[in-house]
Amino acid sequence: MLFRVGPAIAGKLNKIGIFTIKDLLFHLPFRYEDRTRCVPLGELIPGVQAQTLGKIANVAEASGFRRKSLLVEIFDDTGTLAMRMFHYNPSQVEQFQQGVWIRCYGEVRRGSNSMEMVHPEYSIFQNAPPDNQESTLTPVYRSTEGMTQKNLRGIVSSALKFSNGKLPEIAPENELRRLKFPDLGTALKFVHAPPANQGIFDPFNHPTYRRLVFEELLAHQVARRWMKRRRKKFQAPEMQPKRNLSKRLRESLEFTPTD
Repeated sequence: MLFRVGPAIAGKLNKIGIFTIKDLLFHLPFRYEDRTRCVPLGELIPGVQAQTLGKIANVAEASGFRRKSLLVEIFDDTGTLAMRMFHYNPSQVEQFQQGVWIRCYGEVRRGSNSMEMVHPEYSIFQNAPPDNQESTLTPVYRSTEGMTQKNLRGIVSSALKFSNGKLPEIAPENELRRLKFPDLGTALKFVHAPPANQGIFDPFNHPTYRRLVFEELLAHQVARRWMKRRRKKFQAPEMQPKRNLSKRLRESLEFTPTD
């Protein structure tokens, strides 16, 4: 049992087909987020997900056509941003004090007066936060209700540490060298946490992704051959026909059977 994975969490993982540590390792991300740097507020682009950092200038409730929202205005030396929240509670409002630092990640859109992020992920700092951004791209996984991306990332990270990069290989070493493929543990570690210097990571054109595709195809072929050999070990029992039943069956037919 992995750390932080009790019966309740295990049940949620089961809903997305994860029952073993190996299942976790092969639960691959379907996209990545770049949280390795903070984009200045004045350089945010609508429609693009980004991480940014600024100070809180003002906090106010805004009345909308259907429902009210909480607007947290953020600024830096290059521009401003409005963080809009439709679902919030009093304890959250108390966190948003003028002058404190806030780092947020989300999709940028055009607002009425400035760029906006709706319900971004955020962290609050009383003083200027240290420059310790993520060193790898952030994976996004297929998940289920009650299982946040943060929790799932932590569980996958625990599985990677537990395996310690040592996984059984089904491919011959000489074949991996010929194809210039990394070992399975290295490939999985890279795909779950690509280094920051990868920029916009396209897994479909990266050797580690092709290594995992190769693994899946090879495993499929090995399983087919194993099943074929297993079937050959079993022989169907020979059935001795009972002449009287065969004759009666033929006589009951309203047609003449072919040879």
